[in-house]
Amino acid sequence: MKFKYISLFALLIGFLSCEEVESPIPEAEVLPELTSGSADFSNYVALGASFTSGFTDGALFKASQENSFPNILSQQFAKVGGGNFTQPLMNDNIGGLLIGGMANPQFQPRLFFNGAGPVRLPATPTTEALNNLSGSFNNMGVPGAKSFNLLFDGYGNPTNLALGLANPYFVRMASSPTATMLEDAMAQNPTFFTLSEIGGNDVLGYATSGGDGSNPITDSATFDGAFNALVSTLTSNGAKGVVTNVPM
Repeated sequence: MKFKYISLFALLIGFLSCEEVESPIPEAEVLPELTSGSADFSNYVALGASFTSGFTDGALFKASQENSFPNILSQQFAKVGGGNFTQPLMNDNIGGLLIGGMANPQFQPRLFFNGAGPVRLPATPTTEALNNLSGSFNNMGVPGAKSFNLLFDGYGNPTNLALGLANPYFVRMASSPTATMLEDAMAQNPTFFTLSEIGGNDVLGYATSGGDGSNPITDSATFDGAFNALVSTLTSNGAKGVVTNVPM
């Protein structure tokens, strides 16, 4: 009887010893090879408005620009031949602008949560809109820009600020007072582009003003003409890109 049990025990040990021992180290996952496909990311230019610029928490500031979706995309494009991506960085993480050394209530510091709700940061902006930056910028996002503003040749002219015809964010980055946003984008010979949220500000001002008529919705003919001009120009040299807009 004892011999019987001993034989069964030996047989069981034999079966167990034949089982394959699982490796405690998992095999490395083979990742697919990165490729740009048919796109050329060597010179990526982003043209747009608030989202493109990185406008966050009611303001534009350095950290928000660094977290802008075009900057994040450029970091991924760099893995498949993408080049350097430059941005017109603000001076601080306060947000807001000075115009002629004076704070402007239209361009206040960013919002933060104080425990009760969102409030403006109690600080003074240090970015002067009239200090024009040198160089070209891959991120051509201008907060507040409407579709037709991208084609207006006075949108970066400081003398138009008092008339409400210029945008201080473009004033500080425009290549000249008469340059358009589209011209400054095309001057960089983009090989790939994003044209983002065009149409958003064309309706946003109307909505936030309660539809009182002080900030009307861009009419369809103006929007269609601007949008078609933007897309046809951006693709005129063979560049590929991604376009997003707001249904009108």
